[in-house]
Amino acid sequence: LVRDQEGTYGSYEYGRYGNPTSRAVELKLAELEKGEDALLSSSGMNAATTMLLALVPAGGHIVTTTDCYRRTRQFIQTMLPKMGITATVLDPADLEGLEKALEEHDVSLYFSESPTNPYLRCI
Repeated sequence: LVRDQEGTYGSYEYGRYGNPTSRAVELKLAELEKGEDALLSSSGMNAATTMLLALVPAGGHIVTTTDCYRRTRQFIQTMLPKMGITATVLDPADLEGLEKALEEHDVSLYFSESPTNPYLRCI
């Protein structure tokens, strides 16, 4: 217990905190993407939620697409406003709408998927 509290116990004692297989994949992904690190997630919704909460501050504005996964879009439109985060939802082909959103708002993040879900459009 003392070694664990000191941070010198190098074991994976509980799966939620990571495991050697997941860590090996994260390190390989980071290497392939030339990133500092990577993080595996249990689901796409978990990954999207974590990313949105980490990158968009209270008072921030998100631009996303109508082709975004429906549950992610619902999270953006119903949960994030409770944290003071607003959003513009656009058709991915609406470049004029995107330009307008960028001019009218201090956009913190543009979020889309490619290929999109469920229409599999490439952006």
